[in-house]
Amino acid sequence: MRIVVLGGAGIMGAEAVRDLVSYSSATEIVVADRNRRAAEKLVQSLSDPRLKVAVVNAAKPVEQIGLMRGS
Repeated sequence: MRIVVLGGAGIMGAEAVRDLVSYSSATEIVVADRNRRAAEKLVQSLSDPRLKVAVVNAAKPVEQIGLMRGS
C-alpha cells in the first residue's frame, strides 16, 4: 500500500510520517510538501527505505491529482 502525506514536512505531517514509519505496514510512504529541503531532511532523519519525497503545492489540485495517481 502507498500512503501520501500532504504537508508531510510540516509539524503535524511530520508526526504522521513518524507514526507511519513506526506502526504502518505500508510499502511506500510519500512525504509530499512544497518545501523539498524540509521533506528530504525528515526522510534522512528517519532512514526508512519506504520513504520517498515529492514536491507538491497543495493549493494546486492538478499537482495533487498527479501525485495521487503516482505520476
